[in-house]
Amino acid sequence: MVAQVIVTQPMSSLLPIDPPEFFGIDLLGPLKDFFNWLIKQLVNAFNTFVTFLSERVITPIVNALKWVFDKISGLISSAITNIVNYIKEQAPITPDKAFSMHPTVIALTSAGAIGVGGLLTALNIKIMGSGLDITPLARFFERLLSPNLVVGVIAGTILGASLRTPLRYWANAIFRPNLPDPRTAFSMMVKGIISKEEFIRVMKYAGGYSEFWIEALRKEWDYTPSAFEVMRLADYTSLDPIWVARKLRDLGMN
Repeated sequence: MVAQVIVTQPMSSLLPIDPPEFFGIDLLGPLKDFFNWLIKQLVNAFNTFVTFLSERVITPIVNALKWVFDKISGLISSAITNIVNYIKEQAPITPDKAFSMHPTVIALTSAGAIGVGGLLTALNIKIMGSGLDITPLARFFERLLSPNLVVGVIAGTILGASLRTPLRYWANAIFRPNLPDPRTAFSMMVKGIISKEEFIRVMKYAGGYSEFWIEALRKEWDYTPSAFEVMRLADYTSLDPIWVARKLRDLGMN
């Protein structure tokens, strides 16, 4: 008697029951189509936004800023030219004339500063119809291009070179604050031109020295004759040996 062995096979190997193959459809197709559509819409929306931003915001801002910078450059150049031409017309500038020129110079510099300030204030409104409020940006440019900075660097240099010295002469003639330098005051004292008290006053005010240093400098500035001069003096008059020894010591002799 022969034993029969029956081998059973899985049902899945006998019948193709995988759903996509069995029904002939792709169950994930609609989902894939939806995501493709969504990505295309997002890309189109982003491109539309970038185009709008470039045309309606960025381009107007760049054009407006270029216009403002061009206008500011023109105003500054015009203001500096007016100041230079006015100063040239007044040359040579005497001390009295330098003081009387101040109102006109201030008016010219103020006109340039007001013009620059007006353009910067225009930035505080809107940028050429874009609807974008750029007050913080305008404040930044106002600090960067401050009229005070422009006048201080450019016009200040011109005015300093042309008016500083004449105005100093004018002020000296009116207020007369100067004193001789300490060394000149000492020479005047030993010649008897001024008193010792006046010399001390000059040393205090012009030199700023204390009493200790006033006396020390007075001794330092006392004339010390050379050894040859001491010997020549001894040929004409009797010299105190103590005085001679001190003068030779002052020359560094032992």
